[in-house]
Parts: sequence; structure tokens; C-alpha cells
Amino acid sequence: MKRFFTLLLLAVICSCAQTNIKNEKVLESNRAKYNFNVDWKFIKSNPEHAHKKNYDDASWETISCPHTYNDTDTFDDLSHGHHDGEDNQWRGTVWYRKHFKIPETDWDKKVFIEFESVRQIADVYINGIYLGKNQTGFIPFGFDLTPHLKFGEDNVIAVKVNNERGDHFRKNFPLVWNHEHWHPTHGGIYRNVFLHTMDPLHVTLPLYDNLETVGTYVYTDNTSEKSADVTVEAEIQNEYSQNKNLTLVTQIVDNDGAVVAQSFKDVAIPSGQKLKVATTTNVQNPQLWYTRNPYMYKVVTGIKESDKVVDTYESPLGIRNFEFNKDTGFSINGEHVKLHGWGQKPTNAWVGLGAALPDWLRDFTFKLMDDAGGNFIRWGHCAGSPAEVDMGDKYGFVTLMPGVSGESEDEGETWDIRYKALRT
Repeated sequence: MKRFFTLLLLAVICSCAQTNIKNEKVLESNRAKYNFNVDWKFIKSNPEHAHKKNYDDASWETISCPHTYNDTDTFDDLSHGHHDGEDNQWRGTVWYRKHFKIPETDWDKKVFIEFESVRQIADVYINGIYLGKNQTGFIPFGFDLTPHLKFGEDNVIAVKVNNERGDHFRKNFPLVWNHEHWHPTHGGIYRNVFLHTMDPLHVTLPLYDNLETVGTYVYTDNTSEKSADVTVEAEIQNEYSQNKNLTLVTQIVDNDGAVVAQSFKDVAIPSGQKLKVATTTNVQNPQLWYTRNPYMYKVVTGIKESDKVVDTYESPLGIRNFEFNKDTGFSINGEHVKLHGWGQKPTNAWVGLGAALPDWLRDFTFKLMDDAGGNFIRWGHCAGSPAEVDMGDKYGFVTLMPGVSGESEDEGETWDIRYKALRT
């Protein structure tokens, strides 16, 4: 009981208020997100000691991500039919390595790496130190690099990737969702990689697997053409050695870049703790999101300490409500909508590229579907990429996103993997 009251006092939420937002500027901070796709070294084999920092990778192929190492054998054989797919694709263990430097001026920052997904099993190392494993194949995951970095010196990320599979898709552990019964068994770092730097006092990244952080969750209530309540649940992490008093600022920014609503909440967070904070902001006369008119806002969640903005995080927002009704069907904002579209494989393969699509090609795919009159997409058994989630918002597609496939016999470690994936 004593510990409960201590934490309660340390994590007091002091006040919440909205302010006049006329000519208000959008918050900015020194948080940075870097494209980490270029200049990876790659070898289609499994050499010993490839995880070590000083391993000689000069003879390896230089590639950029997204990358699939068995893309060229996707369409050179017919599938067997009957939902069995093509099984004559190369499978095995390969390695990726990337050399990079972090400026000495960033010595006081937190540094995280984000993989939008790797198929199928990824073991990740930094400077020869093992960071962890991911086995979902379709879900973003990340690691905290900070304790292991050499600022101003050469650092090496090494990733061992395996896309083997069992003989039967229902008995395929640990490669649970990797079988041509569902989608081609493409292997590799086939989606984007990013590097994030931020203040030790920050809004967390939505990477529950493997960071066990959830970022922000944004939703609307009481939505109409006259107003909408926008609630933001933000997870804040304090990695300083001191307790911190801060102000959480929430801004709703329209498609023209103007702040249309803003709120403040004062928060106290102890050293080394994570804290979820919720704020609700009202938007007057909102532009509603329809499949025929997909208007998008963004939510900027900012942390101020002593009136200085130390961190910001952006989340997309379409203001809408929807209903599934057994008698009248599906409606958005009270308007009946007939859904028609595609059951799309999350590998989303193109000839010669496999699943390793750049984001512009994902955008092009959605434009083709939009031009064809579609407004619905159901990802097959696993999740589409983050870019494809954004494309759904952009082009007006209602999206059914299963995350990762689940079978009735999922249990034990298989279920643990699935649970983390669904939290991300």
C-alpha cells in the first residue's frame, strides 16, 4: 500500500486545459527519424562469426532495403493449385550488416532502430552484442541501441535472417506464418528500416515487439459535422536519473498545416518510469473522413519542460465513426457504404521485386485499386506494411488488418509471439 501511494504522488496529473489556437505554431523538437535503408552488406550464406563487429564483410554484396533474397525465383514455376502455392523458392539463412556513425554531439540522445518487418526470423546484433529475436515476419519491431553505441566511431548492425519452413503450414513452428499456403516464402529485410534519435524524456515508439512500448493511441468520440472529441493516449518514458515535471501538449493539425485544436496537461513522472497519459481535445466543425473523401488530420503530441519542447510525436487522424449493422450493412458517419475491394496478400509481390516494394510502389498499387473503384482491403492472414496502412487512409480504403494469423492450436510460445505482434 505504501508503494502504491508513493507512485500515485509521483505520477500526479495536475491539470488539463484548452487554449486559444489562433495562429498557433505546430510544435517541433529535435527528435529525428532517419532512413536506414541504404548501404547494407549482404551474403546469401551463413558464415561463422558474421555477427562480430570486426568481421570482414568487404567482399559481400552491397544492397539497399527493402530487399528480398529469393525474389527472382517467385514466378519461374507454377504454383501447385488448391491453395498450396509455389514451393520451389530458395530458403535458408543469410546475413545483413550495416556500418554507420552517430555524431558525438548526439551522445546525450536515445537511439532506437526500427525494422518495419523481416521475414521470417531475425536475430539482431549491435557491435557484436546480441539484442534479440523477432519471429513474426510481418510486424514492426525495434531495439534500444543506446547502451552499445560508440558515438563518433564506426558501429555495425548485423542481422541473421532465416526463412526456412516446416512441411505443413499448421505445424510450422517457429516459422509460424511462413508458408506458401498463405503467401510466397520471401525472405529478407523486405520493408523499411529507420533510426530514431530523441531526448531521454520522450513519447515512446509503438514497437511493443521487442521494446514493449506502445506509443500513442488516438480515437474520436461524439463525432458529428459540428464537433468531435479527439482523445490521445500517450505513453511517456523518463530515462533521466531525476524525476521530471512536464507539460503534455496535444495539437490537432488540419490538412493545410493549421492548428485547429490544442490542449495541455501537466504531468509528474518519476525517473526510469513509463506513464500513460490521456488528453481529450474538441475539434469544431471537423472535416469528416469518408471513403469518397478521405480527409486526414495529424495529431502532434509534444512534451514541454520549462516551456522548452523536448520531444514531439506525430500520429495520423481521420475523424469518423462507423457502424456494422446486420439489417442495414456498413455505414461511415451515418452514410451507407457498399464495401468492395481486394483480399490482398501482405507480401504484395511484384514480378522481379518479390515482397521488397519501395513505398512509392505501394502507393501506386493503391492508386490502381482506387482507380478501379475499390474502397476495401483485407490483408491475408498477416499485416500489411505501415506505408500501406497510410495508403488506406489516403485513398479511402476501409482496412481489415488481422495482424498475424492465428490458428486454434496456437499456444505456448506461438501464442506469446502472436500476442506481442497484436500489441504492436
